[in-house]
Amino acid sequence: MRESSVDAQKRLTVVRLMSMLDDLQNSLNEKISGPQGDEEARTQELLKIIQELTRSREQTLMLMSKKEREFQAIIQLKKKRVAELQSEASRNMNNLSQVNDSEILSVAQRIQRERRALMNELDKQAAANDRLADVMRDTKYAVDCSTKDRKAVLSADEALGNSKDPEQEMLDLQERIANANLEKMKLIKKTEDIKRRTEVEADRYNEKMSQLKKEILVYQGECSRLETENKELKSLCDSMAVSLQS
Repeated sequence: MRESSVDAQKRLTVVRLMSMLDDLQNSLNEKISGPQGDEEARTQELLKIIQELTRSREQTLMLMSKKEREFQAIIQLKKKRVAELQSEASRNMNNLSQVNDSEILSVAQRIQRERRALMNELDKQAAANDRLADVMRDTKYAVDCSTKDRKAVLSADEALGNSKDPEQEMLDLQERIANANLEKMKLIKKTEDIKRRTEVEADRYNEKMSQLKKEILVYQGECSRLETENKELKSLCDSMAVSLQS
């Protein structure tokens, strides 16, 4: 495992302290084991060495205490940051859940509105088709009745021996038939127009449904990505918290 900069600095400080103590000990040994001189001078020299060693020890302790306070401050900052990251991850998860519910509900409501509108339009067109079918049946019935009435009148006239203008009657009958056929063609054309509009509306509805499905898939993919990122962030925060506590 790679050593952190803080641990490396601490190790370097300890090594320097041990080296300095070794140097002082060697110097003290040399002074003690050196040639005999004035006893008072040796005592003063030893006292000076002890004082230097004491000052060095105090400086080292102060430095170590300062470093310890710095390390504690860094640890507290890291713990605070971990807590902030955990809180942020929790808020993100809650917000994501609320956004998911709201967006899905909005899309579902929009689909329902468009579906109801299309169903109403189809119902209207079906009712119009029924009315046209009724009109066509009534027209056919009227034409058939007119033909039957005409045949009955002609038969009665023939039976009674009454003579009328047959050419005029034929022209009248042809005109009525032509008018009936024209009305029939109009109704057929209108029916075809309604059928074509219905097919166009159905295609448009299918296209909208396909587009909505694509939007839902894209949105679900985005939600999955955000959930994965939040889980990774929470896992990172948990790992940092464990490493700081250990």
